[in-house]
Amino acid sequence: MKLSLLISLLLFVCPHLAESSGSWTYRDPEGPNTWKHHFKDCGGYEQSPINIVPKDTLFEPGLADLVVNYENNVSAKLFNNGHTVQATFLTGKSDISGGNLTSGFRALQMHFHWGSKNSRGSEHQVGGRKFPLEIHIVHYNAEKYLSASEALKKGDGLAVLGILVELQAQDNPVFSGIVDNLEKVRYKDNEIILPYLQPFSFLPHDIAQYYTYRGSLTTPGCYESVQWFVFNHTFPISQVQLDKFRDLFDGVKQNTKKLPLGDNYRPVQPLHARSVIRSFKRPPFPCGKTSNNTLDCLGFADDKAVFYEATVNMCTQPATVTLRVSQPEINFNYVGTFYKSVNPPMQIGDLDYAFSVEMHTDLSQKNEETLRLSIIQVHPLSTKYREELVTASFKEEICQLGSCSLMEEDGSSCNKHWCEHIPIGIGKDTHFIGVSSTFHDMSTDNPSVNVNFYRNESGKWHRTASEKFTNDDEKRVHLFGTFVTSKEHARKRRMAGGSEEWEFVTFKAKIGKMADKVSYQLFMVPSERLYHKVIKDEFSLDCEKHYPTPTTLDYKSKIAIVASVVSMVALLAGGTLAMFYCKRKDLRRGSRHRPALIEEMDDNRL
Repeated sequence: MKLSLLISLLLFVCPHLAESSGSWTYRDPEGPNTWKHHFKDCGGYEQSPINIVPKDTLFEPGLADLVVNYENNVSAKLFNNGHTVQATFLTGKSDISGGNLTSGFRALQMHFHWGSKNSRGSEHQVGGRKFPLEIHIVHYNAEKYLSASEALKKGDGLAVLGILVELQAQDNPVFSGIVDNLEKVRYKDNEIILPYLQPFSFLPHDIAQYYTYRGSLTTPGCYESVQWFVFNHTFPISQVQLDKFRDLFDGVKQNTKKLPLGDNYRPVQPLHARSVIRSFKRPPFPCGKTSNNTLDCLGFADDKAVFYEATVNMCTQPATVTLRVSQPEINFNYVGTFYKSVNPPMQIGDLDYAFSVEMHTDLSQKNEETLRLSIIQVHPLSTKYREELVTASFKEEICQLGSCSLMEEDGSSCNKHWCEHIPIGIGKDTHFIGVSSTFHDMSTDNPSVNVNFYRNESGKWHRTASEKFTNDDEKRVHLFGTFVTSKEHARKRRMAGGSEEWEFVTFKAKIGKMADKVSYQLFMVPSERLYHKVIKDEFSLDCEKHYPTPTTLDYKSKIAIVASVVSMVALLAGGTLAMFYCKRKDLRRGSRHRPALIEEMDDNRL
């Protein structure tokens, strides 16, 4: 490798070495606000990064596609320089051209900027939105200048690709080559050689859509020599992979004052008189799911970027959607939690637009619940303007809703089932119910179930409603209705306190018969036909007791049995009374009160 290239690489590892001996960090007292006092270019009028406001960008139809000609595999030195982790390419055959570049640019290195929290980390912003990580791939003008050190301070000397990174549920295998080796460069000055790295793989799937502008290096000396290309489409990383960046340190291992290496981003700088050019007509945004329970989208209202972030919780009754809507330019921020569609639409600040939410749940052939969520942008003054921004489906999750068990402690009966402390409602309007189920005709092709519903008052469960279900039956249940005792002729009537929203709720039963099992699912069906699973269980027909056929006993055996019974009666009489007393006391205590053991055994009628 040529000596000039080695020198230029050194300058890009620590570009401030070309300046005076001033030191810098991302933390006070030597943070970004002080850089301009030690590095004069950091106070210039073409500084980076910037907040890219899509409505203020200019579309240039004649802007050429960016041509990226990278080697399939390069060797690289992975290095922790105390400010970031950087992969310096050890071969020099990767180039970019096109766009508004006037010549070819040689790739030098790639490095990363990330936050200590997912809500920040990127250097560039889009419409005020921050991303958890940003990748920079740095190039120099190899056709015009002999080395990177010569190009460093020239107005057309550098080109940097900016890739904004978003979270996804699963690991991104492209990051593995970097992430799997971060432990080896955990401390400042640690370095290793990566024999195989594919820089092209770190680019988003569509590199034809980008923003470009004149700017600077984002670290001292902040030379205004960079043509920036920030891609419109993002690149994914998992939470586990992102957290490994946060395990790095900014000092050597022996330094007792070293701190976690994070929040290594420079705040956005004023745009001043510069223009940001985009290569595509309308600034679209990839809307869709970002994990198993989240989605993300960008819409435009009056040419202002509006961000929508939704988090779905399938483990509540009903399932809920927490929606965040923000428009940074007008300081509009809204957070709300819904369990049904939002209608009429809610206005976005003082803009002439509003948003609505539609929620639907479907039951698949396997009786699995799916929540379909749509976010729609509307014009509040006109019913004609209605744009569906994003629709995504979320499958049911394995949730622990209440505590369920067979009725008998020893499992001797498989047709009696009890679930307690099942939450119904959301937030402060949450109520807890109990559900007991008694199956009939389990051995036939059409099993049925008697279901009693309970409310807990003063630590004791009271029955409020009873219904009989067969497969696919729906019944409207008065959850907070009259308390009913087990004795038909001595009913004690009083109204249970509860929200009107959940006083009457429709329930649907799904009962399936298999070879040796009965499947049982109970769904709550509130407004808008949204199905929400309350109970899901299976019962084996083999769990019922099968007593052996009686055999004939001889005379001596009969005498022995009678004598044993007589002797045991006297010994157990006192114990039985004591157990009965304790049982009554325990039931009054109410902590493990199981109503079916008392009431349903005596009263199986509906």
